[in-house]
Amino acid sequence: MIYRTIKSITKVILVIALCFTTPTILGAETVIFEEDFEDVNLQDSIAEVVKGTNVWSNTPPDGWEITNENPEDLGMPEWRTWAIVDLSWWAETAGDQERTQFTSSEKGGKGIGKGSVTDPDEWDDWEVNGDPDGLASWNGHINTPSINIVGAAENSLILTFDSSWCPDVPQRGEITVSFDGGKEEQILLFESSGAQTLVTIPTLNKNKEVVNDLE
Repeated sequence: MIYRTIKSITKVILVIALCFTTPTILGAETVIFEEDFEDVNLQDSIAEVVKGTNVWSNTPPDGWEITNENPEDLGMPEWRTWAIVDLSWWAETAGDQERTQFTSSEKGGKGIGKGSVTDPDEWDDWEVNGDPDGLASWNGHINTPSINIVGAAENSLILTFDSSWCPDVPQRGEITVSFDGGKEEQILLFESSGAQTLVTIPTLNKNKEVVNDLE
């Protein structure tokens, strides 16, 4: 069995249409796990200036887990953890900030419908109980359920997902896996410095520097 964890530390990473495939033993391009978040029931917004009906939820799909590692009453309520949201509404809450490059079909965006989002930039805008950035650093996790990989050949699993990452400082996000409850292994790392983001794939020993990447 495999567990996969996505971690985001400050600012924005968005993930949708998660998919694990394996090209061998189980058959050509066999999908063994996928999630597009479309079946999540959304609720009305809470404190965002841009109000919305059926646009937000902090309850993930069955088997998934969202952890709240930030002060309970600090920051914008919708963004204190990972959230499942209507992506069009999410883009509106921040006055776009180029998010429609990901959420608009007219701009070739892939983030259509619902998605899983962290947004510490919006979280920091709500100072009713103090300055969020001044009192804490946003940190959160979203975990998949266990995934049965019996029948998959060694080195055959492929993870694909659509995401949007807006470089900012400080900002770091990573994806880790754990096999049979063992130690977490990092398989993807994003680290931003200003407008630049260093993308690292440890299992392939690959680093790639991306400037102003919004895809």
